[in-house]
Amino acid sequence: GHPSVRTPSTLRALEELTTIGELSDDDAVALREAWLLASRLRNAVTLAGGKSSDVLATDRKELDAVSRLMEYGPGASAELENDYLRITRRARNVFEKRFYPA
Repeated sequence: GHPSVRTPSTLRALEELTTIGELSDDDAVALREAWLLASRLRNAVTLAGGKSSDVLATDRKELDAVSRLMEYGPGASAELENDYLRITRRARNVFEKRFYPA
């Protein structure tokens, strides 16, 4: 019912969903932040490990390389991991609220 949402751009679709009132500003921010982080992580994991993956590295050396590519300081892989968990948890809460309401 809303052609403006039909776009190959995830971020534009989130903006449109907010504009038409289907998504709150807070929910859109959470989803946008998670999408941007996941995109950056995917690119950094590919650069660091030489292979494409949608999974956060568990090897500390590789995770440290990924965190450095994402402009975290030396030895800040735990900080990246914590940011990832916090941001994706918020996005998961939005997803569950929107698609599996109680």
